[in-house]
Amino acid sequence: INVQGTRDSSVTTVTVSAIGGSASGGNRATATLGTGTFSAVVPMTLGVNTITVTAADAAGNTNTAASRAFLARPPVEHP
Repeated sequence: INVQGTRDSSVTTVTVSAIGGSASGGNRATATLGTGTFSAVVPMTLGVNTITVTAADAAGNTNTAASRAFLARPPVEHP
């Protein structure tokens, strides 16, 4: 999943993770920071995934937001 958003100039790192089903740990990526923005691509697993974005400033203060996304298997085409 491609996760994009805006950020305050005090934010120095943004981490994005996707945890699906009973997976432990999930997939994680450090976002690319642009001027007032961030973006990251994180692989999802089939089914419901919890997408978590954590932003941190230089002092170590953090803020986290989470949402859920569903990844379905594409339909099989029969000739």
